[in-house]
Amino acid sequence: MSFWGKENLLKLSKKSLGANCDWLRDIQQEAVLRFLDRGFPQQKEEAWKYTSTKCIEKKSFDYFPAQKNNHVKPEFKFDAYHLVIVDGHFVPELSDSCRDKSRLVHSNILPDSVLILPLQDALLSHSKKIKQAISDLDRFFSANPFVLLNTALLSGGLWIQIKSNTQLEKPLHILHLKTKHSQDCMFHPAYFVCVEENAQAVIVEEFKSTDEVSLFENIAMHIQLGKRASLAHYKLQMESREAAHLHHLLVNQHERSHFERYHIDSGAKLSRQEILVQLKEAHADCQLNGLYAAQDHQHMDNQVRVEHCVSHGKSQQLYKGLADDQAHAVFNGKILVMPHAQKINAHQVNKNLLLSDEAEIDTKPELEIYADDVQCSHGATIGQLDETALFYLQSRGIELLEAQNLLKQAFVFEIIDRMPLEALRNDLSMLQSPFFKEHKT
Repeated sequence: MSFWGKENLLKLSKKSLGANCDWLRDIQQEAVLRFLDRGFPQQKEEAWKYTSTKCIEKKSFDYFPAQKNNHVKPEFKFDAYHLVIVDGHFVPELSDSCRDKSRLVHSNILPDSVLILPLQDALLSHSKKIKQAISDLDRFFSANPFVLLNTALLSGGLWIQIKSNTQLEKPLHILHLKTKHSQDCMFHPAYFVCVEENAQAVIVEEFKSTDEVSLFENIAMHIQLGKRASLAHYKLQMESREAAHLHHLLVNQHERSHFERYHIDSGAKLSRQEILVQLKEAHADCQLNGLYAAQDHQHMDNQVRVEHCVSHGKSQQLYKGLADDQAHAVFNGKILVMPHAQKINAHQVNKNLLLSDEAEIDTKPELEIYADDVQCSHGATIGQLDETALFYLQSRGIELLEAQNLLKQAFVFEIIDRMPLEALRNDLSMLQSPFFKEHKT
């Protein structure tokens, strides 16, 4: 029996969250059939031209492994409300919770205006909203078979609701930890975030592995921002170098809402991030910032799309990438301005550094504009460390390796310095230690 065949996928689907949820079970069975009909993406498809998923397709995985968190001791480096997820399982005893029935779990208590539920509970209490969010993900990522696979094998996740007029005083920190198992594991979680009218919040997601574990992580995330809501979303991806990490994010913005995102990619053997931000009502704005640093044989792919659906919207994209050794990085960014969406201000910049002769970077910025009263721009560069700058630094007595590191740091910190969260600006060692090494010139 093939691991990715119909019989096994239907069997695995019966072990998923849909096993105890009638409405989800029907959606999952349909998703299995549609995934089988669609198949894994092929590189002859334009959207997957530079990215192969053979490392997933050719393997079998342990689906949603048993919980093993008795030896896990998470480290928290900044003050926040902490939520810990180990091997796809939410672990309340390691997390800061609102309440655990009659007793307080931690002294770091979330306010009553913030509701966080394991997804298996939210499927029953918030079924209408989650069903709509799953439908939106399916509709807007219709060409991506991994979103179908996420729905078909939904294994966990969270419902996060920031209620109207809430000003969350500290960040919400979601720590995703993976531990070593006897067999390669796969996870298909979904996270649903609803920031209601006039609410403000910061969410920090951190993806880490305790060992060099081989795994397949396939994530779906849906964020809904109400009128005048504000959300800053940080994602730090530092998975094992044997991991495949796929992440699909859909953001819906309403009137005068603000969304900013900071994405740091330094882990995984294969990582692919797909982002779709829809500015659906007037005076919404978003700022998307990304940094990817690929080494050895890592492959990092960023697909970013911003849709201006109505007039009076703003968007800014700044993505920067570095590739060393035999690594491969991909960036495809698009700004879409719909008909009648006038008075749009949208800009996109992608800058890249190649640090070895064997590294590769492919970039494709796009504008698709169907309105005439707009200010839109896009641009992309691929280059190497500036030889003139290196010579200048060396002429001032700085050794070559240190000079190279200074130029790389200057390139990287244009993104890091934009981060409002000071604790993260001061602690990004995942980039500074292994990446700043001597390379051949």
